[in-house]
Amino acid sequence: MLAIDRLCVFYGRIQALHDVSLEVRSGEIVSIVGANGAGKSTLLWTIMGVNRPRGGVITFEGRPLRSIPDEAASRGIALVPERRRLFANLTVKENLVMGAYLRKRGPEVAEDTERVFRLFPVLKERLSQYAGTLSGGEQQMLAIGRALMSRPKLLLFDEPSLGLAPALTEEVFRTIVEIKGRGTTILLAEQNAYKALEMADRAYVLETGRVTMTGPGPELLENPVVQKAYLGVKT
Repeated sequence: MLAIDRLCVFYGRIQALHDVSLEVRSGEIVSIVGANGAGKSTLLWTIMGVNRPRGGVITFEGRPLRSIPDEAASRGIALVPERRRLFANLTVKENLVMGAYLRKRGPEVAEDTERVFRLFPVLKERLSQYAGTLSGGEQQMLAIGRALMSRPKLLLFDEPSLGLAPALTEEVFRTIVEIKGRGTTILLAEQNAYKALEMADRAYVLETGRVTMTGPGPELLENPVVQKAYLGVKT
């Protein structure tokens, strides 16, 4: 579904991604783990077309993906960004409508709104509430719901557990698995290496903008190097 070949991204003179290559197959959860500053967010924003690479190719469903955010969205890619980035002064309902801005209004959009409510019943109770007044967990639910309103083929998650209590973190990860079960392919960038690897079909380890390891998620979870670097296991 998604193929990235030797991607290089700079911020001014500073190189953030060095020849990054990865693949996401249809129906998978693929996780990217790494420390803060490893380049995880940069990679996702580059896929979305916000960052323009200096080298490399991104291909989606067999065709090159240009560095234009509208193109990524129109071709079926959506992002749940780090720290949610909701429209704080709009209501829950208005944020969900914004998620469907590329689609024609009609019965399908109404049906998808109901699907979001089934996934996150609390959002239906908060429908007229301003997004900025929601709790952190509710905001994350709304960010996911907003992305789902575009009916994405590929859903990108950028640090979905950031700032959440452990119980809410577990709920978010359960939701991601449920979304995959409904047919949406997932690319997950996450500092919580244990959960990210546990749920991943395949995973990549990103260090200072370079892919240093790749393999099945559970296999990397048992790797002593990964355990020492990201799971706090002493060897």
